[in-house]
Amino acid sequence: MNDIKEKTNQLIDSIESNSLYKRYLLLKEEMLNDKKITSIISEVKTLQKKLIKNQSLGIDISSLDEEIKEKINLLNDIALYVEYDNTQKELNLLLQNIKSTIESCINDITK
Repeated sequence: MNDIKEKTNQLIDSIESNSLYKRYLLLKEEMLNDKKITSIISEVKTLQKKLIKNQSLGIDISSLDEEIKEKINLLNDIALYVEYDNTQKELNLLLQNIKSTIESCINDITK
């Protein structure tokens, strides 16, 4: 069991030392310090919550949906946000590939 824990820690160390992961953390920190980006993201989250509530109550959500799209378009006009978003997507794909590989190996040995 210790061997599995050791190998898991090695995998985590490998992920943490990956340049993509390091870039993601740097961009995330920069983005969290950007008041314009954090403000727009906060507005989007608030609007999304309101949209879900209105949708569950059967209230028309078209204007809220349009407002959310406008805010997202504002975010997509900010280079830092776009780079963060793309990097996050790449990192998620890497992590999904790692997960799939582990699942496949486990499936192979448990057949």
